[in-house]
Amino acid sequence: MKPKRLIIPLVFLLLLVISTGALFTGESAGEDKCFLWEVQSETGLVYLLGSLHLGVERLFPLDPKIEEAYEKSSVLVVEANPLIIDEEEMENLIMQNAVNPDFAGIEQVLSETEYTMLVNKFTEYNIPLEEMAIFRPWFLATLVSTLEIMQLGFDPDFGIDLYFVQKATGEKNIWELETAEFQITMLSSLPPDLERLYLADALTSNVEEELLLLVEAWERGDTGLMEELMFTDSTKEPDYYLLYEKIFFQRNRNMVLKIEEYLQTTEVCFVIVGSGHLVGEEGIVELLRDRGYEIRQL
Repeated sequence: MKPKRLIIPLVFLLLLVISTGALFTGESAGEDKCFLWEVQSETGLVYLLGSLHLGVERLFPLDPKIEEAYEKSSVLVVEANPLIIDEEEMENLIMQNAVNPDFAGIEQVLSETEYTMLVNKFTEYNIPLEEMAIFRPWFLATLVSTLEIMQLGFDPDFGIDLYFVQKATGEKNIWELETAEFQITMLSSLPPDLERLYLADALTSNVEEELLLLVEAWERGDTGLMEELMFTDSTKEPDYYLLYEKIFFQRNRNMVLKIEEYLQTTEVCFVIVGSGHLVGEEGIVELLRDRGYEIRQL
C-alpha cells in the first residue's frame, strides 16, 4: 500500500475519537432526543447537528426531526466540504505538513516501546512500515485510528456530514466552518510531546468498545455519555487537556464566532460538526448558551 493511496481518504477523517478507556452508563437524554439542537437569536435560526464522520448503515434513515430541520434550512454548513477538495493540492499539503524533518524515520522520533507498538500495529494491517516511516506521529495516529475503525465496519460513506453534503450539492448553498487545509495545518502544529501522546493513545485504545458506546450515545442524544467518552482524560491529565485544547476547544471557540454570524443573517443554517464539538462546558452548545442564545435539544 503506497502512502499516497492513504492520503486522500485520511483528509476526511482527521479528527476521530480520542480514546478515554472509560465506561459510563450515565443518564440518557431520553429516547425522544437526537443529537440536534435549535439555536435562536432575535433575527436568526441555526440548527446544530452532531456528526459521526464514519458511520454504519443502521444509522439510516435518520431521525425525521433531523431531516425536517435540514429541509427547513437554506444553507448547509460543514467543517470542511470533502467534495471540493483538489486531490493533488491535498497530497502536496500532506507531504508538506505530515513528513518528519529531513525525512527522518519514525524510529528516531518515538521511544523503543512506542516504536515496537507501531510496528506490531502495522504488521497487523499488512502495511510495510518502511513505506510510512517518514510520516509524523500525528499522521500515523490518524492512520491507525482510521484503519481500526474501518475494520469494525464503520465507513466514511455512511458519515452523517458526507450524507448531507451529497444531498445538498446542487440544491442548497454549502458553507465551510473550516477547511481541510486548516485541519491539517492545525494537527501539524502540535508540539512533539502532544503528537506522541496522540499516537500512543491511538495505539492503546479499546476502539471496538468505545465505538459501540459512541454510536449508542449519538442514537440516544445522550450528551452525558458522549462527553464522558470523549473528554474524561482532559479532566484528569494535564497533557490530555492540552491536546484537547488544541484539537477541540480552540476550534469550538472559533466555530462559535462563525455561528454567531449566521445567527445575524436571514438564512436558516443547518450546521454539522463532529459530535464531540457540541458537548461539555467548552462545547459549542454551552458556549452559545453562555452568550445568551436560546437553545433546545430536539
